[in-house]
Amino acid sequence: MQKLRAYWSCVLVGGLALLALGPAQMNSPMFQRNISPPPRHSAHAPLILRYGPDGKPLRGRRNQSVSTNWSGYAIGTGSTGNYTSASFSWRVQSATYVNYGSSNPYSFNDSSQWVGIGGNVTSDLIQLGSDSYVGSGGTPIYTVWYEMLPADSINLTNCAPASLSSCPVSPGDAMSASLSCTANCTPNNSNMKWTLSMMNSTKGWTWTENFTYQSSLSSAEWIEEAPFYSEIAAIANFGTAPFSDILVNGGSPDLSLSADGIILQDPEGGFATPCEAFNGNRFVVAFGATCISTFDSHDFNDDGHSDIAWRDGSGDIAVWLMSNTTVLSSGGVGTVASTWSLVGQRDFNGDGTADLLWRDSSGNTAMWFLNGSEVSSSAGVGNVPTAWNIAATGDFNGDGMGDILWRDGSGDLAVWLMNGASVLSSAALGNVPSTWTVVGTGDFDGNGTSDLLWRDTSGNTAIWFLSGTQVSSSAAIGNIPTTWSVAATGDLNGDGKSDILWRDNSGNTAIWLMNGASILSSGGLGNIPTTWSVVATGDYNGDGKSDLLWRDTSGNTAIWFMNGATVLSTGSLGNIPTSWTVQSTNAE
Repeated sequence: MQKLRAYWSCVLVGGLALLALGPAQMNSPMFQRNISPPPRHSAHAPLILRYGPDGKPLRGRRNQSVSTNWSGYAIGTGSTGNYTSASFSWRVQSATYVNYGSSNPYSFNDSSQWVGIGGNVTSDLIQLGSDSYVGSGGTPIYTVWYEMLPADSINLTNCAPASLSSCPVSPGDAMSASLSCTANCTPNNSNMKWTLSMMNSTKGWTWTENFTYQSSLSSAEWIEEAPFYSEIAAIANFGTAPFSDILVNGGSPDLSLSADGIILQDPEGGFATPCEAFNGNRFVVAFGATCISTFDSHDFNDDGHSDIAWRDGSGDIAVWLMSNTTVLSSGGVGTVASTWSLVGQRDFNGDGTADLLWRDSSGNTAMWFLNGSEVSSSAGVGNVPTAWNIAATGDFNGDGMGDILWRDGSGDLAVWLMNGASVLSSAALGNVPSTWTVVGTGDFDGNGTSDLLWRDTSGNTAIWFLSGTQVSSSAAIGNIPTTWSVAATGDLNGDGKSDILWRDNSGNTAIWLMNGASILSSGGLGNIPTTWSVVATGDYNGDGKSDLLWRDTSGNTAIWFMNGATVLSTGSLGNIPTSWTVQSTNAE
C-alpha cells in the first residue's frame, strides 16, 4: 500500500393506450460545481480499495473486494508474479449520462473496459481497452487506447488497413485485445519487451505495437473502470458489459467471484457490480449496486448453467442439474398436491440459486429455497385472493432478488418487491385493459432491472421499462400479425439485453435481437414442425448466451445452443415420458 499511496500523492499533484399508463420521467436541472472538463487523456489507475471505519478493506456480500475505481476480476495479490500475457473479448458499451447531483465535480461521466497486468497491489500497470465518455449534454465519445503507468493513456492510431488508420470505434463493436511479454520476462526487469494488440471485428481493423516497459508481473485483471482525471470520474451508465474469451498465460484464469471479484463504488455514488464468472473465463459487469444476469436463468446450483425442473401427473417434482446436454445429477425434490402450481422460478433470496414459487387453488402462496435438488428451507408468502394471479416474476428493482407482478381480473396491476418470502414494499402500477397480456419479462435495455413485454389481441406489442414500483418509460415495438406469438425471451447474443423469439402458427421461427424497444437485427431460424414447442430458454452450456429447450408431443427433448440468430449446435436429451412436463411458468 505504501507504493500505491506514493503513486497517488504524485498523481494528485500532477401511440398506444398501453403506453399512456407509464408515468413521465422527471428531469431536474443539473447542479454542478464550476469546474471545466479536464483534458480527455486520463489515468487508468491502479486499484484503489475502499476501507471501513475499522480501517479494514470493505468486502461485498460474496466476499468481493470493494474499490472506488475498478469493477470486474483481478488475480494475483503479491508484489511480484509471473503473469506475462492476458487477453479478452468485449463489446463497446453505450454510455448514458447520470446526474449524480452536486457531488459530481465534472459535467461528464466516463467508463472504460480494459485488460491489464500489474496494478492490483502495485503502482505499475500496462493495459489497453476502450473508453465511453459522455457529457451532460448527452453526446458520447468512444475511443480505444493503451497505457503504461505512470504515463497517461494514448489513443490508438495507425490501425490497419490504412483506410481505417484512425481506429474508429462505436457502441456495440466486437473487440478483442491482448498484451504479452516477449523478452526479458522477469519481474521488474527494466528491459522487458511487450507486444500489445487490438482488433475491431465489426469495423475490420487491427492494431499492434511493441514497447519496453518494466512490470512487476504481479497481477492480471479484466476491468470496468471509473477513470482518474484530477480525481475519479463518476462512472457512466454502461448497462451491462460482457467480458469473454478471457485468457492469462495462455489458459483460463479460473475466475471466482469470492476470490477475485471487485465491486466499484465511486466517490460520486456510482456503482458497478461483477456477476458470477461462467466457466471461469467470462463474466458480465452490471451498472448499479447488484448484478442481474439474464444468462444463468433457473440455475439451481449456482454453477452458471441453467437447469431443468420437471413435474409429473402425480405431483412429483424433480430437478436436472445441467452442463450442456449432460445431466450432471438429478434428484427428486418432493411431491406436491395437484392443488398447488409452480408459478415462478427465480432467485428470491439473492443467494445465487433459483428458488420455486408455489400457489394453490385457494390463493395460498409459498416459496421453496433450493440448493441444487435439495429444499434448504421453505416459507409462506401469504394468502392472496384468487381474483389476483401472478402475471410475471422479475428483479424489478435491481437488488439481485426476484420480485412478483400481480394482476387481477379487472386488469389492475401491483408489484411486490421481495426479500426472500418477505414483501419489502408493494405498489399499484395502474390498470391495463384485459385485451393486453404480459407475454414476457427480461432486461431489454440492459440497465439491471427486469422489464415487461406486453401484447394485445390485435398484435400491438410494447415494453414497459421498470424501476422498482415505477414505470420509468414505455415504448411501442409495433404491430405483429396475430398469427405470430412470442415463444420466449432470453439474451440470445450475450450482450446483456433480452431478445425475443417469435413463432407462427405454421412453425416458422424468428429472433429479434433487441436494444430496449429497438430491433438491432432479426433472423429466421427456419420452420420447425408444430409438434415441437420451445418449453424454456436458459444458458445450458455456460457461454453467456441463452439457448432454446425444445420438446415434442412424443416426449423427445433437445437443446439448441445459440449465438444470436445462429444455431451453433444441437443436442438431444432423450425421450422423457409425456407424463412429465418441463416447469417453465415465470421461470427466470
